[in-house]
Amino acid sequence: PCVSFTPPRVRERDAMWTARSLIFVGLASQAFGVWRRESESLEGAQGTLMLDGLARQYGVRFHEAYGPSNCLEGTGKKCIAMVALSSLLRHENATRLDGEVGDFLCGTMMNAAFHIERLKQKKQEKPESSPYTYDYILMHDETIPHRELAVIRELGGRTLRLSDSVKRLACRGMVNAGMPENKDLTEEYCDRATFDLNHFSRGQMIQFVQHLKLAAVTLTQYDSIVFTDNDAFVTEENELRRELDYFFAKPQMQLMALYGYSSPINAGHWVARPNLTAVQYWLEDLQEGFTTKEGWNHAGKVVPRPAGDRYTRDQPLEPSHWRFCGANRDQGLMFHVWSVKMGAYYAMGQRAMRIAEWKIHPEEANLHFVDGHFGCYNRAKIQHFAGGMKPWNYGSCETKNPCHRQWIGNLAADGAKLMRENPVLKANDFLQRQCLPALESNARGCGGGGLACHWPLVQTLNDNVSSGNKDVPERDPADCW
Repeated sequence: PCVSFTPPRVRERDAMWTARSLIFVGLASQAFGVWRRESESLEGAQGTLMLDGLARQYGVRFHEAYGPSNCLEGTGKKCIAMVALSSLLRHENATRLDGEVGDFLCGTMMNAAFHIERLKQKKQEKPESSPYTYDYILMHDETIPHRELAVIRELGGRTLRLSDSVKRLACRGMVNAGMPENKDLTEEYCDRATFDLNHFSRGQMIQFVQHLKLAAVTLTQYDSIVFTDNDAFVTEENELRRELDYFFAKPQMQLMALYGYSSPINAGHWVARPNLTAVQYWLEDLQEGFTTKEGWNHAGKVVPRPAGDRYTRDQPLEPSHWRFCGANRDQGLMFHVWSVKMGAYYAMGQRAMRIAEWKIHPEEANLHFVDGHFGCYNRAKIQHFAGGMKPWNYGSCETKNPCHRQWIGNLAADGAKLMRENPVLKANDFLQRQCLPALESNARGCGGGGLACHWPLVQTLNDNVSSGNKDVPERDPADCW
């Protein structure tokens, strides 16, 4: 059963901002005659007009997804956007996509092709069996080559260009917050600089890009958003359907995500409802900025500290400091928006179940827990290759973790098969020249031999790591799952 909790205490300033947000959205809704329950989607031109109002308020721009949608009116099916985000952090000529830049683009393309083809195959096998229709949408900035974006659309996916205006808003927020690592930034520089590694540090660029994950909730024409990192793969549609069935059965649930080992939320895979209130809080946070002492928008001491829990093996996280993994990026933003401000974050996974059993103190609770059947979350069905070992990177079979080796080999084999047989992928020189050889190498190198991976072994490995057992051959880089 879910653990009851007391909503987080809201500072007087936060309450004032909350009231302003609700007044703004309420007035916009009344003006267009589309006030809806929080659980309902904001469709078509109505949602677009309200989103445009927020964009004007914060000086940002939102574009529409490019490419035809699979969702049709009158079918009675809910429309789901499966969303990923990609940036190469630098503007490269398409003929120079090598090294780390090329590897990342390979991952982007494999993730898109894998999910588009799997969802398409499932639809063809049993077209009436699922209550959901899916669109795959790649959100991207200007660093992704147009030729590869055209491939994704030709496969049946959609692409959504994210304006640099959101990065500029976040950059000005960094200036406002005054963190030492950003001391050289000025508002004038934020307004004119090109967003790449030639003009910003790698750490700053990663922050700018990961802030953009929350742009997924601007897709108001969809009933739900399923976000996956480029190195996360939903290998079974039934697992995705199980998540969505659970999600839609609970109208009060606005975000369902995995509770991390190193942060209160893992942003690699999550399910959310498009929500203009969440968009308002997100843009407000970017505008005000982040500090490790007070978090986003001067939130203060709101980070949960479950009794007896340690966020890392060696050091407990103090609730007075926002120093958890990703606090100044996607994971901190999502926690602040959905947990602190909206009280609508539902945590799932084995880690969440353990924390639920510890009965966290009501004054430190800023999240709900999903029911117990999600406790032993089977990562064999949704695989997240956090860290450096990925199916499209040479040398990934050197991992000592037998489960990772098997998963890398299986996905590399699937990806190589797609690259060889799909006519759209076969016609792309970059995919054939750089991505296919790496996938084939890992398909051969990771296959056969060693200890076969099965769920009890995964659970044992995770238990050993989370308990601080240093005899584990290699720490699972996706432990936060």
